[in-house]
Amino acid sequence: MGMKRMKKLGLCTIVATLILLNGHFTPKGYAADDSNEIVVFPDANLKQALISIGVDTNGDGEITRGEMAARSDPHGMANGLSSLALGNKNISNLTGLEYAVNIASLALSGNNITDLTPISNLSKLTSVDVGNNPIRDLSPLAKLNTIRFMVADNDKNLDLSTIMSMTNLEYLYLDQSNISDISPLANLKKLKVLHMFNNQISDISPLSSLSDLREVAIRSNQIKNVNAFANKPYLDTLWLSDNMINDVSGLKNVPNLKSLELDYNQISDISSFSSLVNLKDTLLDYNQITDISPLANIKNIEKLGIYDNRISNINALAGLTKITHLYIGKNQIQDISPLANLNAMKELLIASNPIKDISSLKNMSNLLILGASDAQISDISVLAGLTKLQQLGLDKNTISNITPLKGLVNLNLLSINDNPFSDASPILALTNLTRLYLENDKKATISPVVSGVKSGEFYNTDRVITFNRGTAQLNNKAFASGTTVSQEGFYQLFVQDFAGINTTINFAIDKTPPIVTGVTNGATYDKDVTISFNEGKATLNNKPIGNGAKVDADGDYTLVVIDEANNRTTIQFKYNGGGPVVRGVSSGGYYNTDKVITFDQGTATLDGKPFISGGKVTEDGVHTLVVTGKAGKITKIVFTINKGKGGETSGEGQQTNVGQGADISKLRGVSNWAKPDLQYASTIGLIKPVESSVFTSNVTREQFSEIAVKLYEAISGNKVKAPATNPFKDTSNTEILKAYQLGIVKGTSAQQFSPQAFITREQLATMLMRVMEQAGQKIPNGSPKKFADRSTFSAYAVEAIDFMSSIEVIKGITSTTFGPK
Repeated sequence: MGMKRMKKLGLCTIVATLILLNGHFTPKGYAADDSNEIVVFPDANLKQALISIGVDTNGDGEITRGEMAARSDPHGMANGLSSLALGNKNISNLTGLEYAVNIASLALSGNNITDLTPISNLSKLTSVDVGNNPIRDLSPLAKLNTIRFMVADNDKNLDLSTIMSMTNLEYLYLDQSNISDISPLANLKKLKVLHMFNNQISDISPLSSLSDLREVAIRSNQIKNVNAFANKPYLDTLWLSDNMINDVSGLKNVPNLKSLELDYNQISDISSFSSLVNLKDTLLDYNQITDISPLANIKNIEKLGIYDNRISNINALAGLTKITHLYIGKNQIQDISPLANLNAMKELLIASNPIKDISSLKNMSNLLILGASDAQISDISVLAGLTKLQQLGLDKNTISNITPLKGLVNLNLLSINDNPFSDASPILALTNLTRLYLENDKKATISPVVSGVKSGEFYNTDRVITFNRGTAQLNNKAFASGTTVSQEGFYQLFVQDFAGINTTINFAIDKTPPIVTGVTNGATYDKDVTISFNEGKATLNNKPIGNGAKVDADGDYTLVVIDEANNRTTIQFKYNGGGPVVRGVSSGGYYNTDKVITFDQGTATLDGKPFISGGKVTEDGVHTLVVTGKAGKITKIVFTINKGKGGETSGEGQQTNVGQGADISKLRGVSNWAKPDLQYASTIGLIKPVESSVFTSNVTREQFSEIAVKLYEAISGNKVKAPATNPFKDTSNTEILKAYQLGIVKGTSAQQFSPQAFITREQLATMLMRVMEQAGQKIPNGSPKKFADRSTFSAYAVEAIDFMSSIEVIKGITSTTFGPK
């Protein structure tokens, strides 16, 4: 867990900012010219900027010399009228500003200004901001000995030598101005605050003579030593982070130094720090320090950062009882007992050290933030007493019991990944927790409990849904516990508690019974009937049938169709056809052997010639068998014998001997083990829907629908006709509509099919079983495979996965894992 540290500007910076913004330190001034002469501004943007801040006091759209001179604060009342805020106005020419003779503060940052001559006579000017401009020459301001505050940061073309004569400057900001030579600053003896972040400065010796410095910030440069800061009696703040400093021995006689930043340098020896007794805030992170004993003398220190050094012994910290923020992570520390009496501690970072025992933290009753990740901690019982803790990081330890956390009710952040504990329930007592970082499998054990629905289930009744904590959304709309859901459709319930732990339930309500076509309840038929249904599984006289099953035998029939929500449609009908029953061949059959044909009644002709029951057909060709039975009822069978090549199609329409298929060599991503099956599939067109895809990709709902229809037609021998109506708004693919009509696939909602959504392995198993059922294909099943992740199967898919794995149509992603999702 990263612990962030805020850094405060020194008092000097705050005072300087007030000068810039409010002109509090402006000497009294009065208009030099109160005439009504209209000022001409060559730069329209400057004029508009002045009007927008109220300089045009009479609102006539023009600015007079008198209105310019009226911008003043003669009595030092901090009324804001002595300043002009003209930053970021796209100004390039300052002509006209020479009449603002009484202003004390001028902000011009973020413009296109190159020439400061027009403001060279504003004798009451005390602060000026010309930052982020293409200015090179500051000399026009040289004779304005009233200027104490100047911002010239981000001025990439600046010639620093032009500042030499501005000897009354006290506050100077030169950040990111492409500066390497600061020798001109040696002449600015009154400087108190100097900022030069992110330049190319390596030699800071010109600062040696500036004895009045209070605050210096020269981060991100190329400085190697700090000798220039010796003998600075007033120096309070020194920020030198991200340089190349390897020698700090020159930091002497700086008795008032309170804030020191030297992180991201190359320091190994801090022996000179023993004299810096007034330090309160020191950052030495990311250096090469091994010995911190010189810090023992700094009794007033409150914030100390020595993160990522080479420290193993922290005995020097034992007496620093005023310390409130300590960052000692990523070192070689094993023993933190020297911290035992640092009772003022509020934030402590000890992460990434080989620490096993944290019992010495027991007296830190004021501790708010503790970072102790990536250590060797197993016992956290001491934390039970640190009840003020608000943020706690314990990742990557060996903690097996987190019960001590139960009483830390003020925690709002807890990070405890990668630990061996199994019981996460103590986290539920942390009612102020808003951020929890914990593995998903452990979160699942304490996720909100939902009653009334289960994921993956279909229901045909209203559902009253409750959850034990948190807030919820149902299909992205706010949902209250105890609400009844009655409308048909697909739903996603998302419940999340105060710590971000969530439970997601996907379910459907379907109250509509399956729709059956082809037969009606109570009817009697004397011709063959074809039974179709839009969803579910069907039995006819208690035997499973597929969609499109034909009835051509006399008898009484009971058809029962049950969908996934357990809606049931029952139809009873009679068939009294009386036609002859033929065995040995079937209509549409394709055979590569001689066929013996029998029939139960009547007389027959084969290709127009008399044929007797039990006769054998041996000749290749397409044959027509016509059997005339009782009452003149006729059974007609057209079949083919081809013993020379090709394959045989059984009486049920299943091809049993496949000939040459399509060329699959151009298919992309095909593994060698799959090529024989794909060669077979190509002979009946199964690969067409995916032949342009990479075979390592997922299968979309649209692609599988096309494959499923072709597979059904190949197995059943029946050509599926496209339905007349389309319930979906997001597809018009006829193959999808055929698959929907057969009951192989469903929509994702009443009017949506989501053709480009991917199918999961459990959905694939379910749909394949529907294809076989609807085609009337019966394959004896064996023993289903035993998968370790069976508990993750959706309820609707269990039967299909068992069946498909038992006949080895679908296998697991490993020998013991199916991977349903």
